[in-house]
Amino acid sequence: MKTNDDRKTNAARHYTISIDFVIFNFDDGGLQVLLVNNQNKKENWELPSHLISEGETIESTSNQILKKYVGAKDFYTEQLKVFNHTSQYPQSDNITIGYYALVKKDKCYLENELKSLEVQWCKIDKALDLNYKHSMILDCSLKKLRRRICESAIGFNLLPEKFTLLQAMHLYEDILGIEMNKSNFRRKIFKMGLVLDIDEKEEDVSHRAAKFYKFNLENYKKLEQSGHIFRF
Repeated sequence: MKTNDDRKTNAARHYTISIDFVIFNFDDGGLQVLLVNNQNKKENWELPSHLISEGETIESTSNQILKKYVGAKDFYTEQLKVFNHTSQYPQSDNITIGYYALVKKDKCYLENELKSLEVQWCKIDKALDLNYKHSMILDCSLKKLRRRICESAIGFNLLPEKFTLLQAMHLYEDILGIEMNKSNFRRKIFKMGLVLDIDEKEEDVSHRAAKFYKFNLENYKKLEQSGHIFRF
């Protein structure tokens, strides 16, 4: 049975809840994550984060983060899990809700107001020297992304509006950390009808110009609704 002292202790506890975001994008250099340095210290790179203020919701706060750092909020996002980490104050609990977003490189930018704030895209293998909490969230997001990219076509959210099949294959190889067979990958993509030929080719290249495609969102939705299992 709880005593009055127990009730007073529980009532006096203070909770802070934040949204911490892993924002991914992909270019020719591979998979990258957005890091910020709020204190302008060389070794203080962190994931974008924001406390949920009074009157705000989880959704509105996560949208604020995306809008602030990449200029828009209409990207693929998914909630990871809740992380409860140690506070420096004995009567306080710090709770973090982890999210990740997949951002197209040609649709994001860093707003002018952030010029005084250090912000950079960093390759995944260079972003491992984060604090304990953010290292844990980044690791969780990578595991989730690798699992989800094998069972759905969410990886196409990281590609530009028009892309080559080689770009798409390199995306999957980079995220999964494996080497894929080019012919098998092409066959699977075409069999599922995930891409549309837009009748354009690369220009001013030294090699044989590759065709450009775009993601077939309409057919993808039909496959999802039918319970299709994606295998890459």
